[in-house]
Amino acid sequence: MATKPNNLKVIYTPLHGVGAETFIKVFEKSGFKATNSCQRTSKPDPDFPTTAFPNPEEAGAIDMALGICKRK
Repeated sequence: MATKPNNLKVIYTPLHGVGAETFIKVFEKSGFKATNSCQRTSKPDPDFPTTAFPNPEEAGAIDMALGICKRK
């Protein structure tokens, strides 16, 4: 890990899981700039409405995050 924060850019999607709040706090407390997150997938939802299967290894699961990357 870098000894001091840099301009690392991160797009984060918890895929409707429960990791968003913790990830963002840890990232920011480590001195990095705020992350970009997929707002539609940031709230826990057991129905996973934005993806057919909530596994980032599955095709299409992270399409929203990739779309944000392309726009930024």
